Amino acid sequence: MTVITLGGRLGPETSYDLDGRLTPATTMVRPQVVVDLSSAEDIHPSVGSVLLYHQRQARRLAGDVHIVAPRTGDAHRLLDQIGLCRFTTVAA
Repeated sequence: MTVITLGGRLGPETSYDLDGRLTPATTMVRPQVVVDLSSAEDIHPSVGSVLLYHQRQARRLAGDVHIVAPRTGDAHRLLDQIGLCRFTTVAA
């Protein structure tokens, strides 16, 4: 299992780094990845797009990308709007 932890303000530049870290993790057979965003304050929509893409990629290979989302705030609101809070683990 791969665990990726990100926090603070996650801007557009974070999406490139996250994509680079998720690509090798979500292209193996039955990938299991946890992305811990519990300490994220704000998430740019491009980061959400990368998360959605890799979650779908992992599911095609019989795996998953699990998101640990913050309970409140702007980051939670974005993840909820794009549907990632409904299918993921929510941290305290």
